[in-house]
Amino acid sequence: MAPILDHLTAPIALSARSFGLGGPASSMVIIDIVMTSVAVALVVNRVIVRLVTSEKLASDDFVIIGSLIICVAMNVVNVVAVNHGYGRPSFDVPEDDLKIALELYFALQMLYRVTINMTKLSILLLYRKIFDTERFRFKFICDVLFVYIMLYTVATFIVTIFQCDPIPKAWARYLPGTCVNLTAFWYANAALHTLTDVIILLLPIPVIKGLKLPRRQKLALNLVFALGIFVCGTSIARMLTLNTSSKASDVNEGTILSTLWTTIEANTAIICACLPMVRIPLSKIIPSLFPTFQYSDSISDTSSEASTTKSNSPFITTWCSLRNSRSSSISETQTMLSNSYGLANIIFPTWG
Repeated sequence: MAPILDHLTAPIALSARSFGLGGPASSMVIIDIVMTSVAVALVVNRVIVRLVTSEKLASDDFVIIGSLIICVAMNVVNVVAVNHGYGRPSFDVPEDDLKIALELYFALQMLYRVTINMTKLSILLLYRKIFDTERFRFKFICDVLFVYIMLYTVATFIVTIFQCDPIPKAWARYLPGTCVNLTAFWYANAALHTLTDVIILLLPIPVIKGLKLPRRQKLALNLVFALGIFVCGTSIARMLTLNTSSKASDVNEGTILSTLWTTIEANTAIICACLPMVRIPLSKIIPSLFPTFQYSDSISDTSSEASTTKSNSPFITTWCSLRNSRSSSISETQTMLSNSYGLANIIFPTWG
């Protein structure tokens, strides 16, 4: 791994070896730059919104920040690899550059395993805060998925490192040795990724459906969590490229399409996880399209209901509905509102 770190710490200078603007590698670099910029901007916005609304970052914020750092590292690896000829026919690339490009491609695989799963963990942590309910065994399912994804990340990371014996054969296929069945491994990994994407996408639907909310508010909540459809789409698109990439005789040129979709999927996941938090700045810039809502999280000492003042917030109503459905005490409702106060502001906010 030491040579890989040496390449990453070297200055990134697009030289005469560059691929040119017409090739697929060029498209990947452009997508890297654009999507990385958007992902960074949205995570920064998320941090600012959380600090403004609740004055502290939560566990899901720290995890998404970690995912972003790994994703940015992955995108840097992409650009450096392309600079060394990744995406071009191997016979057109100088031997030293080819070795560097393939080593970086190997590093990219490991970074992808980490960033995509950290984003899923962040979403599950957010779910547990937003839907503080035992209905439909929601929290239990979130916990099981959380543990599964953590173990799965460790397992696939280890398999990726030791996919070949000796390890350098992973990027230097001409070396003597053996490798796992890459086609089977990549397809199994992609299928499980897509499956967890779909489960995470569908997980809140029964809870939202069971809430006593106006149709418009239910629709708003469903749309917020339906952003995961985009991640599922990129995951499926990536899967469609794996057969060709895993069987490519020229790894340097033949894997470029799957790497392109790997980049898109990882960045899209972070972007979709942070998009709901964009509503606050948009409500200040375009108030006619994104009106603010005022509410009070006070609870009557004599009432069994959590009371709101001029509340149009689906999240505030959500907490009350959850409270009614499980007949929780006033103190439990107070705890839910207190724990979720920042989240209510995030998606249906008011800045005072």
